[in-house]
Amino acid sequence: MISRFYLLLVTILLVVSCQKDCSEINSDFQSYHEAVITIKNTDFHLEEELTKNNSSWIDNAEYYSCDNNFGFMILYTDGGEYIYQKMPLSIWRNFQKANSKGRFYNRHIKGKYQLNIRN
Repeated sequence: MISRFYLLLVTILLVVSCQKDCSEINSDFQSYHEAVITIKNTDFHLEEELTKNNSSWIDNAEYYSCDNNFGFMILYTDGGEYIYQKMPLSIWRNFQKANSKGRFYNRHIKGKYQLNIRN
């Protein structure tokens, strides 16, 4: 029982110590997987999630910002997961409020802010 407690304690300490401050994030990623892991393991000043929406295509979305001006958006759809970078907070706020998330996405996000992967 005690050894399980120590194992859990060490695991929690490792996870917490692996968190990066958002000022340390480098958005020059070598792979999509690296981008997701880096974003998820960074301590951003602003982290928000959009889960309740009535879109048939968009399941949910997350927004991460270091400076409350620009940030990363991870979009989860029935067709996959997409990352956008340097997306203005104002676009995220308007996306959250949009009656049609899909229509807003097509007009204001699609074709912009794509994550660039270094090859």
